[in-house]
Amino acid sequence: MKSTNKVAVLEQIFIGEPVSRAQIAKVTKLTPPTVSSMVKELIDDGLVIETTTGESIGGRKPILLSLNPYKFFSIGVHIAPNYFKLTQANLRGVILAEETHELFAGMNKDAFTELLLEKTEMFMQQFDCKDLLGIGIAAHGIIDNKQGNVIFSPYYQLHDVALQQEFEARFDVPSYLENDSRVMTWAEFWSGAGRYCDSFATIKVDQGIGGGLVINRQLIHGNSSVAGEFGHMTLDIHGEPCRCGNRGCLETLAGFRAVFKRINERLTASGLEPLPKYDYARLQAEYEAGNEIVHDEFDKLATYLSIGIVNILHAIGSDLIVIGGQISRFEPMLLPLIRERVAARAITLEERAVPIVFSQLGDDVVSIGANILVLRHILEPDYMNHSD
Repeated sequence: MKSTNKVAVLEQIFIGEPVSRAQIAKVTKLTPPTVSSMVKELIDDGLVIETTTGESIGGRKPILLSLNPYKFFSIGVHIAPNYFKLTQANLRGVILAEETHELFAGMNKDAFTELLLEKTEMFMQQFDCKDLLGIGIAAHGIIDNKQGNVIFSPYYQLHDVALQQEFEARFDVPSYLENDSRVMTWAEFWSGAGRYCDSFATIKVDQGIGGGLVINRQLIHGNSSVAGEFGHMTLDIHGEPCRCGNRGCLETLAGFRAVFKRINERLTASGLEPLPKYDYARLQAEYEAGNEIVHDEFDKLATYLSIGIVNILHAIGSDLIVIGGQISRFEPMLLPLIRERVAARAITLEERAVPIVFSQLGDDVVSIGANILVLRHILEPDYMNHSD
């Protein structure tokens, strides 16, 4: 399953399904016999099926190919700041089953790990695991994806936890660990806005801010696994302290931890009731009701985020910016402002024309990416680019 040609063929089926062998050959520049050989292997592996016939452009009607949504599946584990979500998904990344469990601050790493393993084991008992391809784990923090270790996760004060090995030892299936923001990037690459884009950047805005970077269809990690940590670019050297140890990071200005903090300080100072922490539905309702403080803070959020995006464009020259996370629910309020302010700050016409979009994969974007991570690893275990 390590063939580069096979990966190229499968990617085209994933992106373009249903698709013909001739279309795959045209896009990949592989010879028709090579494509046919790779397709036969993929069908024999149970990953691809022949579906309908396409329109003829002369000669026989082509038989179209799709991923097999019925045979194999993966398990995704999304570890968020105060909960974790377990999902089962088919080869297309379509979530078939899910459940969510609460996590508590102050858990030591042994209790944290055992809770994850125990709930995952109970979740997996619902399924026939002979068709399980693997487990994809998305965690917040600094992740050594090559060794499968959580180097540091600030929400739970985890240091040097061999999480991938713990899952493999318990379940005896391939398991893969990755940073949650990069997992979102992977979801966008395979199933979202980045499907047809060779190079793009993602910005994940939740309580904090993370990101990911794809260059020439490779997910970039960098030498120390921090490439794409856009939330920790400095915007104000005298600003608020950040969890990373610096001051004035983008996260301290545009992350929702900072947004809720500023809004509630201003509401309290005005003698008004503060908003429940991280109650995004309430925040949206206050905006729609015309709350002036909320409107003003959203305006600031758009400005800070647009500055961060311009910095990314100047440094990397990305062809597309995808914004996701909890911020996605505020797309109608924020996207026009962000686009307008990026255009005002960008230096060149080309930068001003770079598409800026919000993720359309919804709240499940990280869970989708965790499951897709399994498929990608199985096809090309050495896919990650550590040379940049």
